Amino acid sequence: MSSAIFPVSISRHQSLAWGNFSSYEFAAADTVCPVVMAEMAKAACELPLAFIARDDGFMPVAVLGLTAEKNAFVGANGLWEGSYVPAQYRGYPFLIARSAEGEQLFCVDEQSGLVGAQLDQAFFDQDHNLSPELQRIFDFWARLEADRIQTLRLTAVLQQYELIEPWEITVENEEGGSYQLTGLYRINETRLNELSDELFAKVRAEGALPMIYCQLFSMQHLQSVAQKAAQRLSEGESQVSLTDAKGELDLEFLNQDSTINFGGL
Repeated sequence: MSSAIFPVSISRHQSLAWGNFSSYEFAAADTVCPVVMAEMAKAACELPLAFIARDDGFMPVAVLGLTAEKNAFVGANGLWEGSYVPAQYRGYPFLIARSAEGEQLFCVDEQSGLVGAQLDQAFFDQDHNLSPELQRIFDFWARLEADRIQTLRLTAVLQQYELIEPWEITVENEEGGSYQLTGLYRINETRLNELSDELFAKVRAEGALPMIYCQLFSMQHLQSVAQKAAQRLSEGESQVSLTDAKGELDLEFLNQDSTINFGGL
C-alpha cells in the first residue's frame, strides 16, 4: 500500500475534511483501468476491453493508452475526453485497499490534494459516523467490490473452458521502431466457436456470455484509442500504427487493412 494511502479512521480524519475532484490528472498515467461486469456493456460502447492476469485471477480492463504511463483519454487540462468514465475512477480520492493480511480497508489518498482542514466535506458527523456524502461513496465502493468478486467468478469460468488467450499488439512508429503491449488477453474466438453444444450451454448457464460478447464487440474501439494516442503526441513526434503478433490487427468487423496506420493524421 502506498505511504500516501491511509484507512479512513476517526483518529486520523475526524479533524480533517475532503473535497471532490475536478481533474482526472490522477489517472493520466494509466494505460489500463479495471472494469467490472456490471459496467462492461456501457464501457464496450466506447472502450476496448481486455483481460490482465492477477494473483486472484483474470480481471477485465479498459485499454486507455498505447504508450507507457500515457492515458489517451485524459487531456492536458485534466478533463476526461470520452463519453464513458470507468467506475474505478469515480470514487477518487477514496478507494478500497487491502492490508498485508488481506483485510479490505476503505482508504483515502492523502496526496491527492483533496484532503485537508480547509476543505468543505467532513469525514465524520458529530456522532462519529461517516458523513452522508462519504457514506454514499463508501456504499459505492462496497457495491463495486461486490461486483469485482462476481466479475472474477465469471473470468474463472472463461479460464476453466480455455476461452482466454494472449492478445499481443505491436505499436510501430514511422522510424521503423516498435514495441509490444504485453500482458493483455482476449477471448479466444476460435475456441469459443469450437465448443460443443453441451459446453456452450454450461458457459451460458454460468452467466459468462455477456462478458464474452462485450469483450469481442469492444475490440473495434482499439482504432479510436490509437487515434487518441496519436493526437496526444506532441507536434513533430512520430505517429503510431497497430498490429498483433501476426502482423495483423485481426478485427474482421473493422476495415480490411492488415495494419491500421495513423501516420497521415
